[in-house]
Amino acid sequence: MKYLKIIILSIIIIIIIILAVIINMLRNSDDEISKTNTTGQTQTEEAVEDEEEPLTLQTLINEQRNSNIIAENNTTATNTVSENVTPETNTEEILNNINEEDQDTPYEQATVEDKVEINIRKFIDAINTKNYNTAYSYLAASFKKSNMNTVEEFKKIAQKYFWEQNDFIMGDVEELGNNIYRSEIVVTNPKGSYTDEMDMTVTMQLKEGQNFIMQFTRPEPTEITKAP
Repeated sequence: MKYLKIIILSIIIIIIIILAVIINMLRNSDDEISKTNTTGQTQTEEAVEDEEEPLTLQTLINEQRNSNIIAENNTTATNTVSENVTPETNTEEILNNINEEDQDTPYEQATVEDKVEINIRKFIDAINTKNYNTAYSYLAASFKKSNMNTVEEFKKIAQKYFWEQNDFIMGDVEELGNNIYRSEIVVTNPKGSYTDEMDMTVTMQLKEGQNFIMQFTRPEPTEITKAP
């Protein structure tokens, strides 16, 4: 009976040893599989890297060629933009032209009555500023020939019949035909009394653009109350 117990105990120990060996073998097998997977992945990555194009001289040439093409395209685009940009001087000319057109537009769109009044204002302002040459240039040739052949003669008449500063009250505008209009105005002295005024008939022909010619009938000296 004693020997039977020893035999049974020995069998149990042997079984335990066999199980331990089997377990150890299974662990080693798992490690080998893991190492194999890792190695396979590494080899795959290396294969992918090997498939990339090597940096050869031809590659560098191609890259340089592409770079040059891009640079040429950028230069062409820049030149095109530069050609489309108007130089500063041209811009100033355009702005000046626009300003001139803007200045002409109100006159061109004005009524006949307003145009006549604007032109009379030019004549009176020229006398007020002693710019007799300009005022004389507004007068019709036939009127100048009959009344004042020179600027000096006109200057004497202007100084005799007009004040140092003059204004005027606009009257009705009558159309006479052929772009000729007549208006009865009252020339006043803004610095004088209410008696400092004189009636004047202005006849004017409107021409192209802002051009015009005019004449006026001046009253006799006895009809004018001149300011001192």
